[in-house]
Amino acid sequence: MPEGHAAFAGRRIWYRDSGGNGVPVVFLHAGTGSSLVWELQVPAFTAVGHRFIAYDRLGHGRSVLEPGAQPGTAADDLEGLARHLQLDRFHLVGTAAGGIVALDY
Repeated sequence: MPEGHAAFAGRRIWYRDSGGNGVPVVFLHAGTGSSLVWELQVPAFTAVGHRFIAYDRLGHGRSVLEPGAQPGTAADDLEGLARHLQLDRFHLVGTAAGGIVALDY
């Protein structure tokens, strides 16, 4: 599955993207952990044709929180990733703090 960093607004957000033309579903992890918590969900969502996207929020997993001021919110980071991946419409799945990010978005 393709993965990499999306760079925008002085941030580097690490993500995984199954690609394809299916309806995109973006997965938001809890306040602890990383996008790896969604690993077992990939086969189920891609098997029915969805485009699976998960990312590490700043300070988690492979998304490094750089020292110094970084104005913005987790919802801003989600918007930056959506623009980077050229997503127009997509579904969100979030757990715990990831659900709060989804509501904020």
